[in-house]
Amino acid sequence: MAAERPDAAKVREFQEAMSSKQADMIESGIERRKRMNDVFTDEQREQMRQSRSRALTTPGGDVST
Repeated sequence: MAAERPDAAKVREFQEAMSSKQADMIESGIERRKRMNDVFTDEQREQMRQSRSRALTTPGGDVST
């Protein structure tokens, strides 16, 4: 069975669509973070920062402690 040759135009189209979706997701996350910062108190923002830090440094990302 011979492998088909990829259609460069279709590959490029798919790559551009994926890049666009990734950019949308990043933008959505930034907007969400901005809205959260508008609602939370300084203390709540600090607690969230500490939770994220623990999640990044704890094996398995457990932030329950």
